[in-house]
Amino acid sequence: MEALELPGYRPAERIHESSAAIVYRARRVSDGACVVIKRSQGHSVSVRQLTRYRNEYELLRSLDCRGVVKAHELLRHDGQVALVLEDLPGRSLRSWIESAPEAPMRERLGIAIQVAEVVASVHAANVIHKDVSSHNVVYDADARRCTLMRPQGLRSRQHDLQFIVAQSYGRAHQRPCVARTELRRQSAPSIPEPE
Repeated sequence: MEALELPGYRPAERIHESSAAIVYRARRVSDGACVVIKRSQGHSVSVRQLTRYRNEYELLRSLDCRGVVKAHELLRHDGQVALVLEDLPGRSLRSWIESAPEAPMRERLGIAIQVAEVVASVHAANVIHKDVSSHNVVYDADARRCTLMRPQGLRSRQHDLQFIVAQSYGRAHQRPCVARTELRRQSAPSIPEPE
């Protein structure tokens, strides 16, 4: 599926391309809104890719956090899947840092505080972003606003807990003495009593 073939969208500019996905800006034909589209590449989407895109979409739709990119819709067309996201003004924080080496410390600290607040709100929603970096933050220098991108880095804490339990159960079933020590290491650290 070429970008031109996605019904209801007119492609504008390629942002990123890899063997697994292509990301580009587009205009929605129905209302002219600017969006970012991330779509799979290859002959047809695998069940694994489809599941990953669906999970990203549902997780982003469920997050009501200021500073996290919004998902508009999930589409399937010609054996591919596409995630339609809001288009954000600005550019990657990495790009901004490289182009503004003399930026005032006050602005840099403001950015750090904003990113920390966004990550805190995501964590408060029981979601972990697995790849917070300057490449995954869009910074709008005019509005001085940061937005967390790269939805594939988002994971539900419940999903991670289920994985840990499943892994531990499998090991416990095979070697009980090893599993007990691994389970002990994975549990929350105890808080020492005050002296």
